[in-house]
Amino acid sequence: MKQDNSSILRMILPVFFLSGAAGGIYEVIWTKQLLLIFGGTAFAVSTVLTSYMAGLAIGSLYIGRYIDKRPANPIGKFAALELGIGLCGLLLLLALPLVTRLYSLSYSSLLPNFHLRNLIRFALCFVALVVPTILMGGTLPVLSKGLFSGERSFGLSIGSLYAINTFGAMFGAVLVGFLLLPRWGVASSTIAAASLNALVAVFAFSMGRRRETGAEPEAGEA
Repeated sequence: MKQDNSSILRMILPVFFLSGAAGGIYEVIWTKQLLLIFGGTAFAVSTVLTSYMAGLAIGSLYIGRYIDKRPANPIGKFAALELGIGLCGLLLLLALPLVTRLYSLSYSSLLPNFHLRNLIRFALCFVALVVPTILMGGTLPVLSKGLFSGERSFGLSIGSLYAINTFGAMFGAVLVGFLLLPRWGVASSTIAAASLNALVAVFAFSMGRRRETGAEPEAGEA
């Protein structure tokens, strides 16, 4: 028998909480690393946060359009996004030292030009964060449009997903700020977040397979 909206929502909420927790961990780690590179000025903080939020907005828009056109197997697509986020998180451990070198070179050559220096800083931030944040921005549209479109409780389902993901991000930010970073450092904290992404992907793939299997007998009954 096909699962109804409420049962799907109950299963996906804990998974999306963990997804949000991983995102919160990444946000604190990346902000900390990039501020160490660019400095702790108001311009540097604004640049990092603007780049992060821009990636989320782009991902929500364009991946949302994609799932509108191809709504099949949304949980599987969500799992693939989670794997991509985890992989990007690990790759950034290697890529951010390169950002440091590039910024050092540009800073020394553009030192007198305040506006051009800030433009270079924004461009480097955006390039560093654009892929993982786009993938993060796509997770909510994939789940909401793919699972709950056309349901009478669509608004409640969207709100529940958004709320649990936000609470997860808050939990992840507190966890990494007060526990993971002081005890484990950047590399181990990043690996922990990537492991959460992998765990979420495994759960999502498993849920997607069970959902498809549960829907198959219904087709035979028609």
